[in-house]
Amino acid sequence: RAFALIDRVKADSKRALTHVEQAMAKRTTTLAKTKKDLEMHALDVDAAIQVAERSLERLEKRLDPKDTKKAEKLKADKLVLEQLRASRIVLQEEIRNKFAALEIDNLCRRVTPAKADSATREKGMKTTGGLNRTSSAPMLRKKDFDASGMSYEGGGTESVDGGSTMAPLSASPAGNSSALKAAGAVTTQ
Repeated sequence: RAFALIDRVKADSKRALTHVEQAMAKRTTTLAKTKKDLEMHALDVDAAIQVAERSLERLEKRLDPKDTKKAEKLKADKLVLEQLRASRIVLQEEIRNKFAALEIDNLCRRVTPAKADSATREKGMKTTGGLNRTSSAPMLRKKDFDASGMSYEGGGTESVDGGSTMAPLSASPAGNSSALKAAGAVTTQ
């Protein structure tokens, strides 16, 4: 009965993984297409800006100072050109955002269960100072880290006369070995 439940959970997990992988592949493809479309639009906007700038320069050179109607039209056209430049900036930001989203999705697709587990273990190693708890000394509790290594405080390991059986907290776990101290300092950083 328990084996059947385990098999069912494994099958459900595999189906969920397949579904997630398909969804990530679809999203990545969609993001790549959207990014490409935005880049094409950006090129079109750049070309339109260049044409508009040249056209406005020619109109400005030919403009009769007495013709206020054409001067107002030129001013309105310059405002439209500025709006076009502003939309180009927004378009560029959207392209950057799509690229970042695409990179994140690609990184997520590359994460395997083994990589995710090792990342969790590495994080645990960093928070515990690179040492895992041992069941051979369950009464030891971690206190704090110092610059040279780790220090511990005792938990129920006192001698009969009430004094601690542990090394002083200021003593390095590496003892007098400078090689061990250096290695310990590198792993705690």
